[in-house]
Amino acid sequence: MERISAKRMKAALPDWLPDYKDCPAHLKFQLQKMSATTLDRYLRCVRESLTTTKGLSTTCPARHMKNKVPINTLDARIKKPGYTQTDTVAPLWE
Repeated sequence: MERISAKRMKAALPDWLPDYKDCPAHLKFQLQKMSATTLDRYLRCVRESLTTTKGLSTTCPARHMKNKVPINTLDARIKKPGYTQTDTVAPLWE
């Protein structure tokens, strides 16, 4: 997600384009005259290539194990030693 929409990009282009010194003048002119819908069409292939089809989850569902693993509530009393509690969330930051 975290992408600017074509409508917002179109509105921001007058502020951005003067900062791009290496961009040829005819390209700046074409970008300014381009509609938001046309911008969307040009950006579609780039956005599709950046979109991942697989999620970020590192676990796979084990439906057959669902009834075999006992789940205790937070108010359950621990009656014998050897109790552990683990967190199975994988860090996905870099």
